[in-house]
Amino acid sequence: MTIRKKIFLLAGTLLALFGMVVGVLAVIQKLDSDQIGNVVGYELPLSRIVAQFDVDTDRYELNILRALRLNPASADQLKAAAASKQELTDEMRSDVAAAGRLLQQAIQDRSYNAADRVDLARIEGSFKYLSRSLEEFLSVADRTMTALAEGNLWSSQSTLRHSVQTYLKFAAPSPILLIGRPGRSSRGNGSIPI
Repeated sequence: MTIRKKIFLLAGTLLALFGMVVGVLAVIQKLDSDQIGNVVGYELPLSRIVAQFDVDTDRYELNILRALRLNPASADQLKAAAASKQELTDEMRSDVAAAGRLLQQAIQDRSYNAADRVDLARIEGSFKYLSRSLEEFLSVADRTMTALAEGNLWSSQSTLRHSVQTYLKFAAPSPILLIGRPGRSSRGNGSIPI
């Protein structure tokens, strides 16, 4: 074998190795871009929706607490509290619906690998419990506002104690834990004015 053939063989081998490296890098880049696309397309929006939902549940209970502190409340104050409550109700329901749709799209997206899609399906199954609990959570506030409008504050407070139990299903601390019977906190160590 001549030197010329050896040089061509060496150059051809180096070019083949370079081509294989570029091919492997292209495949890895495609996989990485799919993962980044999934994070941007599904996971970040879903995280934003869940965070907003968490904030809205706190704002919702705070709105009810503010209405209870207006005892006796005027018709205008009750109307404003009811309008604020309804706005938050609509926001929470739309957040739950949007998260459900986003999870469905992510589960059906073939750019996720099978294990990730199975995990997303599990999350969606758990998320259905949240949407069921949401309606119970909202009904407690409706009963509280109705009792407040009727002037039955004691009924409002017992409804709020039930709200604490419902709210704990969302696994978040609640400022309502401090409300108990008139003149006593639920912990029995002093009074909290309502």
